[in-house]
Formats: sequence, structure tokens, C-alpha cells
Amino acid sequence: MKKNDSFSYDVRRTEPIVIVITPVNFGDSMFSVRANRDGERFDPEPGSENAPRYEFTVSKPANDIHTVILEFTFIQGSPDAAVYEVVISGQNDQGCPCGFRIRKTTGNKEPAIEFFVVA
Repeated sequence: MKKNDSFSYDVRRTEPIVIVITPVNFGDSMFSVRANRDGERFDPEPGSENAPRYEFTVSKPANDIHTVILEFTFIQGSPDAAVYEVVISGQNDQGCPCGFRIRKTTGNKEPAIEFFVVA
């Protein structure tokens, strides 16, 4: 996987992709993350409730795109310091660390991540 920017990556067919979301500084407050991949609901891996982990294998042909849309919610009363830390990894990562942070003050809490299939 090659990082183009925090929300855009070049990937290869059959490459495994992992997205891990760690809620930080939420204290006793609840957190909520939802995901969609290529227009379909994308559930986290079982047992990853405290730090949702999403995995998929690149299956589209070259010159196509996998799109993952994440939706982050800050429940009323969550601490101002609460943040979602998102780490994205593939094989032979270039230009990483890869990922981003979503804070309460972040304007877009539903970012789209694009994985461009180059081979």
C-alpha cells in the first residue's frame, strides 16, 4: 500500500487491508463508529468492540477503487479531549504511518477513504 494522502492509497489486487479505530480520552462516555465499504455495511471483526478493526482483501480489478466511508459520533457529554485515532495498513506500506484523527472539532466526521487498485 502506498499513501497518497491521509484518505487516499494505492493498493494491489489481493492485498489485505486493515483499519483499526482506537477511541482515546472518552472516559466513561460511549463511542460510536459505523462503516460502509463499496456501498455495503462493513462490520468490524468479532472481538474488536473496544477498538473496532475492519479487514478486507482488495478484490477489484486494476484501475478501480474500493471506498470505505466511516461515520464517527461523539455522544452528548463526551469529553472535549475525546478523539478517534485511525490506523490504516496494508502490505509493504510506503509513506506511512497511515491514517488520521477525528476530533469533536473536526468538520467532516464521515470521511471517505479511497483505495485505488494499481495492479
